[in-house]
Amino acid sequence: MDTVSEEDNFEALSLLNDKVLVESAANPLMDVWLGDESTVEQVLDVPVWSYELTEAKFDTLVHFEEFMIECENLLQQQLLSYEYNTFNSFLQFYQNFKKAKKSNKSLPLLDFVSNYKSRISRDSLSCVGLSISLIRKLRQMYTRFSRSIALVSCEESVKDVGAYSMQSPNNVKEHCLVCIKICIEGKREGYVLLDPGYHVSRPIIVMEDLVYPNTSWFTSSSNDKVVKEYCYQLIDHQFIGWKVRETRNGCQDEWMNLVYVKRQFAKCLTITEKRSLIYLLKSLVIRNRK
Repeated sequence: MDTVSEEDNFEALSLLNDKVLVESAANPLMDVWLGDESTVEQVLDVPVWSYELTEAKFDTLVHFEEFMIECENLLQQQLLSYEYNTFNSFLQFYQNFKKAKKSNKSLPLLDFVSNYKSRISRDSLSCVGLSISLIRKLRQMYTRFSRSIALVSCEESVKDVGAYSMQSPNNVKEHCLVCIKICIEGKREGYVLLDPGYHVSRPIIVMEDLVYPNTSWFTSSSNDKVVKEYCYQLIDHQFIGWKVRETRNGCQDEWMNLVYVKRQFAKCLTITEKRSLIYLLKSLVIRNRK
């Protein structure tokens, strides 16, 4: 990625904001930049999943626990080594848009977004890039589990879990994370989730029988203003329900995210990464405090 000066940073953010306001007034479709989910759908790809996950088999619980120690070490190294950064991809997008406009001054922004190829680089990592990097390391260490370790999609804030449909046009796959399908002692089935995108520093173990080593409710983050807790439970052999409980100023709110764990997500760049690119909220989380 080209070096971007502080002046270009400011120019990218301020000028694009001005351009969005002008173009959105002239073209209602430009509401994509103002958070209109129906318009976001027009620039995102159709979801596709690839192979079905196979089981990583562990003869004993001890062998599985040893595997979890390695997974946790890798996950924490990942959190310390890489920043969560959705600013740089946006700035790169803006630089490319400026170049394209020089060649075609009448190029609509929406057309450019629709055809834009999202990319992953070390200095611009969202949940997609962080998860893919972690998967590569895990597969290198455990080649026999390559088909058990996969990138999976997550639908956030699902209002009606019972009515949820994978084919719904309203599904936007906001998040991606790492999933490992497991079987312990030949009969105990479950999944391990690793979520560097949400900065979760521990493996999440979701057992079908809800017995150890199943992960129950835990505190993900806590400060003077808000406490956020997570709990994961297998709904069926396709979905894990990720419950979120947030307590803010004494008021408690809960919602459910759905993680599809049956097959590997194959459209992470043209859906989740692109959605992160055009989403209004940009984040930079520097996690290495050494």
